[in-house]
Amino acid sequence: MKYTIALIFLFSVSGINGVQAQNEVVDSLKTLLQRTTNDTARIGIYAEMSYSSQDTAAVLYSDTAITLINLLLPKADKQNKIELHRYWSNALYYRSTYFANSESYDTALHYLNKAMEQALVAKDRLQEARILNDMGVCFYRKNDVVKSIDLFTRSLAIREDLNDDEQLYSAYNNVAFIYKETGLIDQSLELNFKALSVAERRKNKEETALSFNNIGQLYHKYLMDRSKALEYYKKSLAIAEKSGDKKAMSLAKNNIGALSAETGNYQEAIRWYQESLLLRREINYKFGIINTLSSLGYNYIKIASYNDARASLAEAMQMNVSLQNKVLQTSMHRNYAELYNAVGNTDSALFHATVSHNINTTVGNPLSISGSASMLSGLYEKVGNYTEALNFYKLHKKMQDSISNDDLKKEGIKSNIEYEYLKKKTVSDKIHAEQLAKTNLYTWLLIVLFVISVLIGYGLYKRYRLKQQLKEVEIRNKIAADLHDDVGSTLSSIRMYSDIVKQQPNQTGTSIQLLDKISSNSKETIENMSDIVWM
Repeated sequence: MKYTIALIFLFSVSGINGVQAQNEVVDSLKTLLQRTTNDTARIGIYAEMSYSSQDTAAVLYSDTAITLINLLLPKADKQNKIELHRYWSNALYYRSTYFANSESYDTALHYLNKAMEQALVAKDRLQEARILNDMGVCFYRKNDVVKSIDLFTRSLAIREDLNDDEQLYSAYNNVAFIYKETGLIDQSLELNFKALSVAERRKNKEETALSFNNIGQLYHKYLMDRSKALEYYKKSLAIAEKSGDKKAMSLAKNNIGALSAETGNYQEAIRWYQESLLLRREINYKFGIINTLSSLGYNYIKIASYNDARASLAEAMQMNVSLQNKVLQTSMHRNYAELYNAVGNTDSALFHATVSHNINTTVGNPLSISGSASMLSGLYEKVGNYTEALNFYKLHKKMQDSISNDDLKKEGIKSNIEYEYLKKKTVSDKIHAEQLAKTNLYTWLLIVLFVISVLIGYGLYKRYRLKQQLKEVEIRNKIAADLHDDVGSTLSSIRMYSDIVKQQPNQTGTSIQLLDKISSNSKETIENMSDIVWM
């Protein structure tokens, strides 16, 4: 049976997801295979069968697909070769998924590297991003956080370049989770806000509510900004209420309840937990019901409402008989120990504290072991068993030292990641500065070209106007010259006719004719002069 590979409950991880393939899916693919004669289509079906198989048949189907690909490749044209290399990459990728979900991470990485070779040949960048993401998950499971963050970041860069919002949301969450785990809270917060932006752009209410919740948790658990945490929890709650998502509503109410309890407002916390419990009962969310009942029990103890605490814890314990969740078990037994210690029943408190401690020891979480050992040390001291009290105190200190060493190791990882982050950020900032400088240069060039164009245009316009003016001057000069000739000729005629009139004073008829000609010539001259004025 396949196991789901995921980093955490709230920060989802895409890629290796161990799909719970059912026999019906494989059977339907087999039926489709029998009806298909096209070899390329058959390759695709075998690849899907590899992805959907729950056992070693995944490897068999992958091999069959690759065998067919190798038969077709030599005769395929350029376009078909690219398609076949893409199928080859998918077949290897699905095989790696089988091994990753079987927790054989080295084998999974081997096939992921081979899948990457084929993806590069096919120039399939989306496939490259998927493979890099799954490599990141494998290295994270192998506790190589530095390598994991490098691979996640490279996968994210491709998805950002492709502007693939559907993949970007989970990619941002993956890197944000790694940053959170290694103490790079500011960087984690930045990427969670980017994930939120993608979710809002896609108008995906579920993802938006989840991002608000993730941001709220960072402010709550790591940045200790309770007012900000409450703001984002309430934003998550508002979206969940609007969409009617009862599970998301109950989660937000639970988180607000925890926030209230931390500030000592236990009555307020109880109210939020009760509202969360009501929703979780409606959707029969058993894990959530048990978790909320246990939290209610703790808060009832804090306000000395011991009967309510006992009732809540008893119901939670009864429900967990079928679920058998160890995390919930240790929490309930610890709260029972708190209850019996509060009412003075130290023997019962010791019993439940011991059960809680034994579960913690089995799980192996140093922080949980430290807490239960500290409680047992105090209880044994209370009953006068100082030897056991000292032994558990020493265990508590040992676990604290282990936590400190783990923190030191985490600090080392954090330093490496922070160095890589700053190095990449420096390169990114340099590229951005160069791009900005180029943009500014292009802007100034455009401005200069515009100014030059305006000046050239203005110069050409002035030149055109000057030519027009010169043409007008030439026309006027020609008209003036013609007029000068006409006026000169007319004046000569007038003078000649005047002289003739003077010489014939007694010839009235002839004189009148000559005077008419003089008048006519004078009128013509005046009209020509008028033309010059109105030109």
